[in-house]
Amino acid sequence: MLQERSVTPNFWCSDEYFRLAALEELYADGWFSIVDPDAEVIVLPPIHEEKGFIPPTIMGPGERIWSDFPGYDPGHEFTKELLDLEYTYAPQDFQKMVGAKWSVFRKNCRKFPERVKGLLKLEYVDAGPEHQSGILQLFNYWFAKQGEVQDSMAMTNFVFGGEHRKVLISEGKVWGLNVWDYNLSRINYRYCISYPDDFLNEYMRWLFYTDGNREMLVNDGGVLDNPKLKAFKDKLNPISVREVYTWTRR
Repeated sequence: MLQERSVTPNFWCSDEYFRLAALEELYADGWFSIVDPDAEVIVLPPIHEEKGFIPPTIMGPGERIWSDFPGYDPGHEFTKELLDLEYTYAPQDFQKMVGAKWSVFRKNCRKFPERVKGLLKLEYVDAGPEHQSGILQLFNYWFAKQGEVQDSMAMTNFVFGGEHRKVLISEGKVWGLNVWDYNLSRINYRYCISYPDDFLNEYMRWLFYTDGNREMLVNDGGVLDNPKLKAFKDKLNPISVREVYTWTRR
């Protein structure tokens, strides 16, 4: 239905995310909604099968739409509040990294492999059952450092059972993990997890963006009120940064 109406999906749009985050699809009187039953919130703007995104007459729990689409406005009965930002990148830019605007990331993404050259034989491979113990060790270390993690259930499900995962390994040790999924027009870059080694995160991101021939644009999500993460993502030269809003009925 989004494709029929030329709507750009947001970061939360994918069948895999709906499944791993335990979201539910509701249908009533022509309205389709995606609902998080635990948080009691409509995750995405409700859409009518015939009339599209008219002001919703049927709402779910909480009378709140958690994350909107570009250009969405449900009408005067709703107020909006900034939820996060949404960064979109073109993978082809990371293949070339031309110009001064890329100078910092261009240098930083090379520092980890250059530093361990001759010491570690690095391989970037699909995550398999043989890597699960290494992923668990990495995830436990990373999780303990975070203090608080949003959407932790979905994250855990993606980290250990996602359909699209790759690991950076050396002699059996998992140094980093990239996780992503797809919708009809975007790759959603879900997670980049690595040990806090100098510039390893930059290298992991470079590996993700330059892996194969990625033709779809990448939705890299937001910044979670983290100024350092925002500054980092700004330096990766996004092609767009969208303000994402939560809408609540007055």
